[in-house]
Amino acid sequence: MNRLARALLSYTYLITRQHDKALEEAEKSIALGPNSADAHAWYAQVLVFAGEPAKGISLVEKALRLNPFPQSWYYNGLYWSYFLPRDYERAIQACMKGITIDPVNIRLRVNLTLGYVMLGLEKEAHEQAQEALNIYPSLTFESFLQGLPFKDHSENERVLNALRKAGLK
Repeated sequence: MNRLARALLSYTYLITRQHDKALEEAEKSIALGPNSADAHAWYAQVLVFAGEPAKGISLVEKALRLNPFPQSWYYNGLYWSYFLPRDYERAIQACMKGITIDPVNIRLRVNLTLGYVMLGLEKEAHEQAQEALNIYPSLTFESFLQGLPFKDHSENERVLNALRKAGLK
């Protein structure tokens, strides 16, 4: 199986919340493509949702060195790598970099909303929530949470409470 197939299998395991298998396949993807920026960025996201955000930071940073023109989703992994341990300022910075690349990336817009809520910047949070709804009018916090396959389910509650505070339903 090639690197891309391993990454896709890792994604499948992640969204079905089989974190150990997702990690295993992401590691195999890296082994098959040690210079693949995408493989490193993806592995970082898997680590984040599996509960190891600190390990994700170095992998995203390596991905950014390997690919100086990254896709915006790289910054999603970096965002969560900072958000989960409550480094909200760096999480926001990661979001802003991703939004610079892709201003209509709904995940990054909602992530930015969450970061602002956590810092108590409610005006900014409401503005970003509105921007997210302008981009994706049928957005609900339930649909957003479905895309966050946390191993630690308590993270869902923290995110859910922040989304409510920002005015998303």
